[in-house]
Amino acid sequence: MRTVIVGSTNPVKLTAVQTGFGAMFPQERFNFRGIDVPSGVSAQPQSDAETLQGAKQRAANAQEQVPEADFWVGIEGGVDVLPGNSETLLAFARVVVIVLGLLASTRNSLVVYNKNHKTQRKRVGKNEK
Repeated sequence: MRTVIVGSTNPVKLTAVQTGFGAMFPQERFNFRGIDVPSGVSAQPQSDAETLQGAKQRAANAQEQVPEADFWVGIEGGVDVLPGNSETLLAFARVVVIVLGLLASTRNSLVVYNKNHKTQRKRVGKNEK
């Protein structure tokens, strides 16, 4: 059984990793473990770059703490302003996986929030229909 270390003890992040690995490797069994590691970024990252840096740092710190694992995952949520419209925030998460010395990264779909109408939401991204 291969070991996946998640750079967080947040149950939502742990469940997301378990769900993702289960979907990608349905025939494999994994041992998942969350550990508390610093992201090295602010509590609420304010840009895509800062959010990505936090996810990378979580994965790298997880690898440093548990080097014998097979996979190390960092997840960081963040916000950024919509280019050209400072009244609209984009909320998203960055996911980084380190495996075999390689680093893979992705960003999920965006949720759009208008600062003046906080109840207004719309998902955009690859999964938009």
